[in-house]
Amino acid sequence: MTTATLLESGRIAIPGAVSFVAATGATWFVRSLARRFGIVNKPNPLVPQHTKPVAYLGGVGLGVGVAAGIVAMFIGWRADLDSIGLTLISLCVPAFLYLVLGMVDDLVAFQPAKKFMLQAAVAILAVVLGVWAPMTGVEAVDRGLSWFWIMTLVNAFNLTDVCDGLLGSLSAVMFGIVSLAYPPLAPMGVVLIAGCCGFLVFNKPPATIFLGDAGSHLLGFWAAALTLAGMKLPGVGPVTGSVAAVLMMGVPLSMPNTPTLVIVNVPPLISAGWVRPAFAVSTSSCRARARPTRSSASASLTFGTTRPRGVAAAMPRFT
Repeated sequence: MTTATLLESGRIAIPGAVSFVAATGATWFVRSLARRFGIVNKPNPLVPQHTKPVAYLGGVGLGVGVAAGIVAMFIGWRADLDSIGLTLISLCVPAFLYLVLGMVDDLVAFQPAKKFMLQAAVAILAVVLGVWAPMTGVEAVDRGLSWFWIMTLVNAFNLTDVCDGLLGSLSAVMFGIVSLAYPPLAPMGVVLIAGCCGFLVFNKPPATIFLGDAGSHLLGFWAAALTLAGMKLPGVGPVTGSVAAVLMMGVPLSMPNTPTLVIVNVPPLISAGWVRPAFAVSTSSCRARARPTRSSASASLTFGTTRPRGVAAAMPRFT
């Protein structure tokens, strides 16, 4: 094995190893704190497999792990990352703000309009810091489209987080595809994959900690940042890069359509007695998640005794 091969392997493996170990340890620590202070998802009688409290804020553990991997990556190979438009500030500052936004929303629940405005403000900051890509040749339009892409993925990832291990495993696969499609992004992709795997040690079914909005916001932003960075690489045109980004993120982009259809169509069927409520909430592996401070369901399917969120706010609730 040549020296160049060893260096290339280390460029990917070392930050990935740091990310996995840090994410595993941080998730375990956050789970312990959440249990101690009662930041948990209470058992939901509509979901048979949800029989005991499950810790929240797993996104914090994931974020700590990936941040450690990013720092290790920049210490050894900063020049490579600067050359493709990824900087420590552009990767970490918006991610940290999305983590805080999601964590607060997990605890106290923002009104939908307020949450959207906060998401939009962080996305604007990300674009200002360099998380954007040329698509049309008009910079103002390109920055606007990049902002829209960030917002779309952040919310699509949030809506996809409805089952134990679902979003973490999907994200690991998608970051792997990005790494294969754009080899210069592989070090960052491997850091994200390793962080997801470290989190999945505790989130695989049956989960002992949930990702929460904090984690789904993080993963959505990093997915947007990587796909936008891929569009800047030599030989990747705006059309090819845009189509590739949509295809690589196809699963979370398509997921919001399903819960929206369920929210719109299932309540009338329940009222008519044609569908049992448990069918509308979950399958054998999916769950209706409750926030720590209320007993409602996930961001898309809302059941319980407190106010619903998002699109579900206009629909009846069934208990």
